[in-house]
Amino acid sequence: MRVASFYRFTDIEDPEKLKRRLQVLCDKAALLGTVLVAPEGVNGTLAGPTAAVQSVLDWLAQFLSLEQSAGATLMMPRSGACV
Repeated sequence: MRVASFYRFTDIEDPEKLKRRLQVLCDKAALLGTVLVAPEGVNGTLAGPTAAVQSVLDWLAQFLSLEQSAGATLMMPRSGACV
């Protein structure tokens, strides 16, 4: 089981298209969580089987054209409490 929190500020040309595609992927993988999609980026937390969470994160990075270059990844905040 894996829980992944992430965010990325980037221009999203068609947020509704991204929302629809992401919803289908998360439903198929039976993931739980919330992902906010806006014209200025994404912010979310997903939970489920490790491979399923990773595959959705990989797809999201590819959809957003976030290759492995420096500064172009989904940001994964360190775990910690927020009170």
